[in-house]
Amino acid sequence: MDDSELKEILLTLVTPNQNHLTLPSNVKGWSEQSEEPVCYWSGITCDPIDNSLIGLNLGNGFWTETLLGLSQTDEDDTARHYQDRLLDYEEIKDLYLHKNRKTLDSIHARKQRNLQKGEAAAGPTFPSALGKIKTLRFINLSANQIQGPIPKSITDLPNLEIFDVTKNDI
Repeated sequence: MDDSELKEILLTLVTPNQNHLTLPSNVKGWSEQSEEPVCYWSGITCDPIDNSLIGLNLGNGFWTETLLGLSQTDEDDTARHYQDRLLDYEEIKDLYLHKNRKTLDSIHARKQRNLQKGEAAAGPTFPSALGKIKTLRFINLSANQIQGPIPKSITDLPNLEIFDVTKNDI
């Protein structure tokens, strides 16, 4: 996967937490206009030899609702397509997707809408699509209000060493 393709995928699935109109100065990349290679973007780890993407550290302020498959928008088909392309990428070893504020805000708003309609206030279920990434050795999904059982596809990952899902409803 070349840099422009990876940039397109990441910008579709992940949005930096933009509390203001501009990104904080310490956040590099994460815009269509960025001339920085993706490997130099904040939260991205690449292999030092071949520059392949090996890690995403997008917790604490990056909006990963779409990446985790939790979004419910009119653009779901496009998002799912990009999600599948990223999850089929076989080099990713580390995913730090903890404590995502917009994800939590969206989940809370969805729960409130469900309650107003008289439906259950269920939160998101575990993103089983992560089980496709056979190279994963570290997953941190703590504090995302994820509910339900952990899929077998995750527990069967052959290289998984650390799996943090604390502060969820699992």
